[in-house]
Amino acid sequence: MNNFSDINKELINELKIENQEINELLDDLEQNSEKINHHGQRAAAIVKGMLQHSRASSCKKDLTDINAL
Repeated sequence: MNNFSDINKELINELKIENQEINELLDDLEQNSEKINHHGQRAAAIVKGMLQHSRASSCKKDLTDINAL
């Protein structure tokens, strides 16, 4: 998703011409692509955090006498 957003930005910059109306539409498309990229990165960070949180710990748990400790 993020790659497509970056490609869109590059294409938009190449397509901009003198016509103001087209430029405004291309600016809107560029802003939308930036939002897609931002939210895609945010979603990727959330998924990464969830995966790290869900990984099983390799720590071994032993019973301990609290009074002796």
